[in-house]
Amino acid sequence: MSVTMKQQWIFPILCALSMGFWACSSPTSPAEPSGPGGSSNSVHPSDPARPSDPGNPSDPANPSDPANPSDPANPSDPANPSDPDVPGISGKQTIYYYGNGNTWGTTLISESQDDENSTTVTLKDRGDLYRVGYQFTGWNTSSDGTGDNFEAGSSIPKNGKTIKLYAQWKEVFPFVSAGEKFSTLLTESGRLYSAGDNTDGRLGNGTTVPQRQFVPVSGAVAGAGIKAAISGKDHSFAILNDGTTLGWGKSDAGKLGNKADHGSALLPVIPLYTIDGDAIPAVRIASVSAGKNQTALLTENGEYWAAGGRYYGALGNGNGSMQLTFEKIADGILSVSTGEDYVMTIKNDGTLYAAGNGWLGRTGTTANTKNGLTLIADAGSDNSLVFAGKLNHTMILKKDGRLFAAGYNELGQLGVGNLTNQNSFKPVIDSAGNPLTGVVYVSLGETHSMILGSDGTLWAAGNNRRKQLGINGLIAQTRAVKVLENVARVAAGFDHTLAVTEDGKLWAAGSNRNGQFGANTGLPGYSAWTEIDISSLH
Repeated sequence: MSVTMKQQWIFPILCALSMGFWACSSPTSPAEPSGPGGSSNSVHPSDPARPSDPGNPSDPANPSDPANPSDPANPSDPANPSDPDVPGISGKQTIYYYGNGNTWGTTLISESQDDENSTTVTLKDRGDLYRVGYQFTGWNTSSDGTGDNFEAGSSIPKNGKTIKLYAQWKEVFPFVSAGEKFSTLLTESGRLYSAGDNTDGRLGNGTTVPQRQFVPVSGAVAGAGIKAAISGKDHSFAILNDGTTLGWGKSDAGKLGNKADHGSALLPVIPLYTIDGDAIPAVRIASVSAGKNQTALLTENGEYWAAGGRYYGALGNGNGSMQLTFEKIADGILSVSTGEDYVMTIKNDGTLYAAGNGWLGRTGTTANTKNGLTLIADAGSDNSLVFAGKLNHTMILKKDGRLFAAGYNELGQLGVGNLTNQNSFKPVIDSAGNPLTGVVYVSLGETHSMILGSDGTLWAAGNNRRKQLGINGLIAQTRAVKVLENVARVAAGFDHTLAVTEDGKLWAAGSNRNGQFGANTGLPGYSAWTEIDISSLH
């Protein structure tokens, strides 16, 4: 599975992945949260994939990252703040802190009431501010980082005037994605690598020879300026800096969009776009979701395009037919994700729609919706992101950071506290039985779920028979449990998981039987978190 969404700046937010990552609304103030975020006042991602400009999610990847134009706590946002680097004076000092592209958290306002003898004020840390795929590096007097830099916790002189400070973010690499028995990895220089099973050319290096260490993806992506890559069951797509895409791997059902309904592409190919059968120029893509038999694209202006989809009307095109080129399905889409023979979308108004096979309740209903995208009314209108699993389960992220799940649950992958399949969306809970809150991103494998919190904690639920949750032991987890900290990115494959911490280190868990960790062959077949040396990749 992969997720796509257009950039939604609920606060200054990231677009997200490949992704995309969209339009905005003010955060709500729900009850005291539990779980990963610590705060329910949120701004939600737009695919945590990598951004259009490494300035983000347009995951999935993201449009430009605007600065926060106004202070939500003070409508008359003070203009022309004074330079803080002036001789200090005693008394009151007001500082506005801006998230500046954060995907979660509230803009902080600090009003110092120090005694008359104090001439300095101590700057806050990031508080609950968080940005998927980025590391907080401090504050700056300019949103674009061209002003004066200050470390969190440092002291600056008081000047008696309002000071505005903007959070500074550094994008964390590598960008990772995971498919069935293989992985893809994007470095800071824009070079794409892959490792693992190479059946049907899923590694994109012109051969079908498996690789136990990361090797470059070849052909048109070499040196092409890539900003994101997303892997499905047996095919992958890359998004280039100009918004165009390239796909490779298995091409059955037309899911590469290059008019082929069988076979495979051993090297990246350029997909085709049509309207009523007539070819049109390529559209600018913000994010990609690669399912089993289909591919979904989300454009920078919120259009959902799709190719493939042999069964059950899984594209949502209303006629149930397979498409060998990418055709537009819908407008006004905030998030889209496709799984095995079904697709889920969230519209700009926060409502959830589904098409395709509803087997085991994975669409929030057991019905097969072959006649186009169908409203899932029970899901409400407060949804911000949707994530379809690689097999039979789905999660939706609410605007306030709560997470809900539906579908196949015999290994606990829904994280709802039991092993019962769910045909409507139920809240994901933590180990104490409380609803999980502060969620900013999710990646779903075949029978396991990886959940990223706004404080950088990584939570997991479901199947652990191959240690894909990163936990030693083989016991399935029916509730979300904390498995790693300081995480910037996560990708769940069919039975393995990749995570990137804020310091740029790559960690892998689960099955490495096909070399999907991209490490040396000395690693065991199944393992909990293992650091992968990628120092040779540039």
